[in-house]
Amino acid sequence: MMNIKVKIVWVFALLLGAPLFGVLTNESVVKMMEAGLSEDTIVLAIGREDECDFTLDVDSLVALKQGGVSERVIQSMIQAMEPVEASNPAADAGPDDMVLVPGAIGNPDVSEIDNRDVIPPFIQPQVGGEYYTRFTLCYERGLYRSTNYRRGTMVPINTKVKLVSFAPDEMILEMGGARIKVTNDRDYTHGSIEDFASLMLSDQPTRIEAYGEKRATEIRNGVLRLGMTRDEVIMTRGYPPKHETPSLELDRWVFWSSRFVKQTIVFYDDVLSEGRGIF
Repeated sequence: MMNIKVKIVWVFALLLGAPLFGVLTNESVVKMMEAGLSEDTIVLAIGREDECDFTLDVDSLVALKQGGVSERVIQSMIQAMEPVEASNPAADAGPDDMVLVPGAIGNPDVSEIDNRDVIPPFIQPQVGGEYYTRFTLCYERGLYRSTNYRRGTMVPINTKVKLVSFAPDEMILEMGGARIKVTNDRDYTHGSIEDFASLMLSDQPTRIEAYGEKRATEIRNGVLRLGMTRDEVIMTRGYPPKHETPSLELDRWVFWSSRFVKQTIVFYDDVLSEGRGIF
């Protein structure tokens, strides 16, 4: 296990924006995983490094997976290698003159998109029906909690599922032969399992392609980006628990990556402008 003093040094380096390595490589990521660093810390390290030299061909991706690197970390490595658009007006802006651009670079201006053409109406799902997930989520050991942790296997938005059963504060979904139990904690949802099913399932897919290919891919992969709208954040990350985010009209939302790790995001003029590890 990594010495606690070493971990503290890493955390301070991240907070101060100091470089952790000369250049991050596949081997660096595997080494961090083997040292016991959390996914959140590794993703944050990748996002803060200016220089990354990842090898991401098929064989290398397979080797990373076999080396114990999670899909979330691998996806952050892929994103880090994407070319930066020089036309991004926020790239040279300082903290006091932040430029916020609706949507991702190269995507349509979301202000010109009618969400009624993108987001399907809410319904009340029924047992035996087939539906689509309304947001990208993660489940672990066959369980997805309404606390909306970001751990385990990722299920992209628009995944087709069958509603097998309802029980008090839980429902069973079937997808591709696998069954997932969805549990409802009323302290976090302030509603019933049927209410949560309406937030989670729709009878038609969400037309995320209207936001452009790049943004659609980010939403499917559960990758939050600065400039996302509130609706795009929900499609990407799901709903924040209501005990700390009682209204989606608030400019500060709090998510949980795990039982002990929070992630706070901040909206300005209704677009995502701040959040740990988000760029």
